[in-house]
Amino acid sequence: MLIRKIGFAALSIALITGSGVALASEKEWKNTPQNWSWGAEPQCKLKVTQVSQPNESQPIHVTVVNVSQVRLQYSLQVRVVRAGKEVFKDTIMVDNANPGESSMRPTSQRLQGTLAGASVRLSLQSCSLRS
Repeated sequence: MLIRKIGFAALSIALITGSGVALASEKEWKNTPQNWSWGAEPQCKLKVTQVSQPNESQPIHVTVVNVSQVRLQYSLQVRVVRAGKEVFKDTIMVDNANPGESSMRPTSQRLQGTLAGASVRLSLQSCSLRS
């Protein structure tokens, strides 16, 4: 019985994640702030203000401001493309962002090399209200 419940929970998470990915659109980072919103939650409003890599072959750092009036939980996917090929893909998660709060988070993986000459693409994967 427990195995069946775990299997059902895993399937539910996969379906939720899959539907979130289908809703996410990807934007190329061009060193200017980007506004993001989440269609399933109108109160979810974010602004990406910076994408950087402090040192070569280190994680990518993403700074996001919660511009909504509520506390949020969200995840943002970061992809790096060089010469038309994806060379990096990771997701950052912010569990608790207060209204107006700026959150800088590094990716858990390191990008080999630098961001120079690469295209950084972002997509909002999920966003929900946090109590």
